[in-house]
Amino acid sequence: SFAHQLADFWPDDTIGIIKIASGGTGIRGFEKNWSFERANRTFDGKKGSLYKDLMHAVAEAKRISNPEFCGFFWKQGAADGTRKDLAAEYYDTFKLLISDLRSDLGVPDLPVFVPSYMNDEELLKAVMSNMSDEEVLKAKQSASRPPEIDKDLLELLLAYSEGNGSLRAFGKRAFIATVIMAQNRAGRDIPNVTTLYPGKLPKGADGTHYSSEGYVKLGKTTADAVEAYYRANK
Repeated sequence: SFAHQLADFWPDDTIGIIKIASGGTGIRGFEKNWSFERANRTFDGKKGSLYKDLMHAVAEAKRISNPEFCGFFWKQGAADGTRKDLAAEYYDTFKLLISDLRSDLGVPDLPVFVPSYMNDEELLKAVMSNMSDEEVLKAKQSASRPPEIDKDLLELLLAYSEGNGSLRAFGKRAFIATVIMAQNRAGRDIPNVTTLYPGKLPKGADGTHYSSEGYVKLGKTTADAVEAYYRANK
């Protein structure tokens, strides 16, 4: 649905998609400055450099055509939510990835589209639903000044929960909230990065991966975001 929708949006152009993906991979598997040791922090060293794979695919596309690179779609993050240090580094690692990609493609303002699990308001509700009123009050009292917006309160509650070992909202991916916050921040702070929110997507029989319906919905939401970006930036 993603490709068909964009083909309708740009009827006079040929739409090409270069896909490089490996399920369950941490962001360090995609770094330009790849190393086995860094990638293996999420047990992805054996996969090799996925950034290099992407650049090889880009070179092949250039060999057979004259492509115009119009956007980068990034759907990743769960693996980095399993450890505090990985999650804490996520924003800076992602920002560098975007900078490297834009430089190597020669498109300094390349639009980037990042589907996020939740916006900050939804994420805050999820965190607070797993904390008692007493815990929330103690967290607020620990602040040097009262948080004024959702983002600040969310950061405060996560820091408090991490400090006392009470992170419960996200199971084995206890630090995924920090990754989600980083992706949300990217949409606010990095030029030409759009964070989008497809909502809860239908999953398949394994309860983990999206069903066909889920992938179709994700594709439509992403294509809508691409269209909205280009209409606003004509």
